[in-house]
Amino acid sequence: MPRRHPLAGARPVAFRELLDEPFVGLRTGSAINLLLAGEAARLGRTLRLRGNEALRDDDLLWVHDFHLIPLARALRDLGMPQPAAFFLHVPFPHVEALRVLPVYGELVNAMLTYDVLGFQTQTDVESFRSAVLQLHGPEALLPDGSVRAGERRVVLDAYPIGVDVDTIQREALESQGSDEVRRMTAGLLGQSGRASCRERVS
Repeated sequence: MPRRHPLAGARPVAFRELLDEPFVGLRTGSAINLLLAGEAARLGRTLRLRGNEALRDDDLLWVHDFHLIPLARALRDLGMPQPAAFFLHVPFPHVEALRVLPVYGELVNAMLTYDVLGFQTQTDVESFRSAVLQLHGPEALLPDGSVRAGERRVVLDAYPIGVDVDTIQREALESQGSDEVRRMTAGLLGQSGRASCRERVS
């Protein structure tokens, strides 16, 4: 029987989009996450003044994907104590590949400000543990598979997320003849470039 995700059923808390520019590197992402955290804290204070609460004491914050990795750290810095979990939708590299990034330690430590870290595969979990081992030593790796970050115990686990393959395949096949797909295909292939390529091959 599939495991129930520890945050299943958590009440969603929505934040408005602050910036339209793409994220460029961890430092830019951190600055944007700091703005987002500030907006969350401001919203919380505003709602509390009105007799409501944006974040209740028993709420869980559930954050998705790499561009929001620094969000929990920014929220912690603003004094938000609620438990937070993060799910990474993309593979996490082994430390031997990860450490080519100058800010890899900052990235891993930002992830350690969450209470639960979810990954797609057990390989990703082990890769993250390799980074924690490199940065914090073997005492940070606990026997139950979690890791210790200061006073915080961070749960790590794999929660594979799938897609409806049959529906996606059917929709892809049905769209083959549409004008949009024909225009996109022609634009990507480039009719004149395609023809000259054929001529060179023959």
